[in-house]
Amino acid sequence: MAPRNAKPKRPLPALLNPELLPERSPDYQKLISERRLGQTNLAVRTNQVGTSNATKKENLGPLDYAYLKIPFPENFKGSEIHPHTAKHGPPTSYFLMRRSSDGYVSASGMFKAAFPWAKHSEERAEKDYLKTLDTASTEEVAGNIWVAEATALQLAEDYDIVPWIGALLDSAPVEKASESQNKTISTPPKYVFTANDKTHLPPPRSRASTPARRPGRPPRASSPSKSEKPGSPRKQKMTKAMKAESEANTKAAAASLQDALKQATPALSDRTEEQEQEPRTPRFEVHETTEVQGDIETTTMNVKVDLPGGMAAQVPRQEQTEEIIREAKAVVEAARKLDGESSKGSKKRKAEELEEDSDEEAGNQLQPAKKARVAEQRLKKERVKNRALFGVAATLAIGLCLLGNGGLTGSPSPSARRSFSSTPATSATWGFIGLGRMGFPMAQNLRAKIPRTDNLVIFDQNQEATRKFVEGMGTAAPGDKGTGVEIAGSSRDVAEKSEVIITVLPEPTHVKSVFGQILHPRLPDLPALPPSSPAPNRLFIDCSTIDPTSSTDIANAVHSSSPARFVDAPMSGGVVGARAASLTFMLGCPSHNGNGNGKLLKRVTPVLELMGKRVVHMGGSGAGLAGKLANNYLLAVSNIATAEAMNLGIKLGLDPLQLAELINSSSGRCWSSAVNNPIEGASPGAPAEKGFEGGFAVGLMRKDLGLAIKAARASGAELELAKRAEEVYEHVEDSEGMKDFSVVYRWLERRNVGATLKMAR
Repeated sequence: MAPRNAKPKRPLPALLNPELLPERSPDYQKLISERRLGQTNLAVRTNQVGTSNATKKENLGPLDYAYLKIPFPENFKGSEIHPHTAKHGPPTSYFLMRRSSDGYVSASGMFKAAFPWAKHSEERAEKDYLKTLDTASTEEVAGNIWVAEATALQLAEDYDIVPWIGALLDSAPVEKASESQNKTISTPPKYVFTANDKTHLPPPRSRASTPARRPGRPPRASSPSKSEKPGSPRKQKMTKAMKAESEANTKAAAASLQDALKQATPALSDRTEEQEQEPRTPRFEVHETTEVQGDIETTTMNVKVDLPGGMAAQVPRQEQTEEIIREAKAVVEAARKLDGESSKGSKKRKAEELEEDSDEEAGNQLQPAKKARVAEQRLKKERVKNRALFGVAATLAIGLCLLGNGGLTGSPSPSARRSFSSTPATSATWGFIGLGRMGFPMAQNLRAKIPRTDNLVIFDQNQEATRKFVEGMGTAAPGDKGTGVEIAGSSRDVAEKSEVIITVLPEPTHVKSVFGQILHPRLPDLPALPPSSPAPNRLFIDCSTIDPTSSTDIANAVHSSSPARFVDAPMSGGVVGARAASLTFMLGCPSHNGNGNGKLLKRVTPVLELMGKRVVHMGGSGAGLAGKLANNYLLAVSNIATAEAMNLGIKLGLDPLQLAELINSSSGRCWSSAVNNPIEGASPGAPAEKGFEGGFAVGLMRKDLGLAIKAARASGAELELAKRAEEVYEHVEDSEGMKDFSVVYRWLERRNVGATLKMAR
């Protein structure tokens, strides 16, 4: 057992895995050569799907990854998080994992590898901490917490396993395990180490400096020759024993993932096999009673539905009954026709009866025949009304039958009792998902400009944001449409209720998560829009800034799974522009006739103009995001240049406001100098006037810059200033937190003060 030397930033277990200490670790190049590609089909029982984050449908199925085996000490025992089993005995190793889809590293796996004697309480505490990290993925695939590469390196310093994580992230090719040669396994994306990263990575060691190996450990390969390129370890000829070991390691890696998934899966209830196989078809009884009061004949149909065990949680929510209600309308229409036919035979009789009654009424001014027609119509209306009620009830019962035979699934409801409503929709319903710094004012402008009779359905994971929004609009509670604003219970609810859905989300993972919920394969297709809707189909407008590839994938999923349209429309103008409705939208929208005048383009443009002043059609799907990334790369660099120019002029003795006025009337003018100037008073309403609060957060600028760099690598474009700009925003975010990105100026200013003090000393 190895004690920790450095003081951690948070409580961490005291005992490290001694096999990971530098003096006992293999050579760095040897670690690189020992990585392998693996593939695991993550699966749980059918009735466990969706019971936790790890068992969501989108988090199951094939998972491609790179892994690196780490050893445990000999005679390893006494661990809570790596239990001894009677079948397999004590564990001898564990695995560091990096998934191929996005390069994220299993941070929870890093912890278990570095601190094998940790207690369950310590593991839970660290997982809770990992979930708070900015780059932590929201999807707990295989029950693991996954983080971006740079964050993994930072954690590796906390865990004292930097060489191991550095090797896992190395850009040298990763080989497949011998038994996986015939499989198609994707490789994680290449990670480019920053200058700061490289200072923490160990230099290659010579053979002489390599410590003696433990008994039982396979002999190490010799160090690469000086003529070999760094990061390209010499390939070894695979012996039969090495192949067997590789196969065993790959199977063990897959088993470790499946075991982690099992631990993250809630236990099933103690039902018997017979109960699990019981029929899932609901039974329902229909009882009819007829009551005649004078001329009114009322027929009441009562439908009693008996749901088998486990189906109670699948009764649809109120907002999910639109399709059922539409079916009920068809039943009502059939009842109307039936009633019209049956009333013909009794028309003459009813007229005669009413004529006799009318002779006895003194002073009645209606003629007998007319009186008969009036009463007959009244009777017909009553019959149709009550048949309609039966139609609705019967259709709901049929809907429940369909649900019981493989229809809707989802998270269990606390109660089987639901309320149903057939209230007609307003003239149009709009949806808005994401009420962050940009989305909040955009949604406010949208609500202010759409007709008062229209309804706006909103959703955000932050309930405080939705509360503030509805308070500003005067809405009292979720579901209240008194002022045309309604809080939905989920992203899916927004999509089901709305004709146009706008999403404004911070990260690619958030966008994928939202559309994963909306298009969940275990949910039924989105219901068709009501016949009264003026829209031909649903329209999804994503104003988030994500990578074009992810956006195109989401567009394809929307178009293939529902009669809906998806466009990407990221915006420029910042929070100032969002509040003033002066944003510029960069639109990626297919144009069927090739000249930009397609029907979809004509439909999308007026919607965006409710929240901005300009819409630029960049091309087909993903083109809007391509334009956005190019624009934001320029913005990232020009923001730093503006801060440096202002700092330079002020250091040379110029008046700050006079300098800003000069720049904004000269060739140096840009958005960062004119609209978002970092000098207080230079740009009215800019974040600089509020201590850099609000605005476009440094972390989001850093995220956009990272997306631009990633796109540049994929396309082969050279970005000479990107790396230094990325380093600047990393430092600014560390020191300034979530301030507006124009706070770069204050960071520079403080660096100047520090340099001056250092010179004075």
